[in-house]
Amino acid sequence: MSPETPVTSEPKEAQGASVQSGAAQARAGQGTADTPPASALAGLPPPASPVLPPVPQGIVEPLLSELSVPGHRGVRLPACDVPAVPFADALPAWAIRTVPAALPEISEPEVIRHFTRLSTLNHHLDKGIYPLGSCTMKHNPKINDELAFLPGMAGAHPFSPEEGVQGALEIFVRLEELLKTITGFDAVTLMP
Repeated sequence: MSPETPVTSEPKEAQGASVQSGAAQARAGQGTADTPPASALAGLPPPASPVLPPVPQGIVEPLLSELSVPGHRGVRLPACDVPAVPFADALPAWAIRTVPAALPEISEPEVIRHFTRLSTLNHHLDKGIYPLGSCTMKHNPKINDELAFLPGMAGAHPFSPEEGVQGALEIFVRLEELLKTITGFDAVTLMP
């Protein structure tokens, strides 16, 4: 009996079509101990190549892979304080890389600088106002974003019971009253 054949007390004939070799299971998309089920691989890109492709000409900011310097690290992890477990004991064979991932070796400050440079390629509030459209963003000071991201506001779920969001509702009512006073309107809405 091959190691891929399940062990059972029933005779092979009684098992019918449920007995399949590992190769047949893999072809059927069920997977085995050594191969993932087809559903686990659906939509995933092919495994990374250890050699990165060349970058097209005309790119303003280099890719992280181009900024890579062997030996640079973004994070230095502390020594492991639990017993180490070999990958082969924790993962199926198909989930363990045979070739190291082609990841860039880059320090944390270099990563921050890279993404800061990328952010300046887009128009944003620190560069100037939005002249057309985006009316909800055109004149908002950054402090408004900070306040909107306070846990009581950003964490409020739309289906929260009213008694659980009284603070947020009070802010909305007070804001509506202020806007009515400032604009002279009889009513305002905070709906977008």
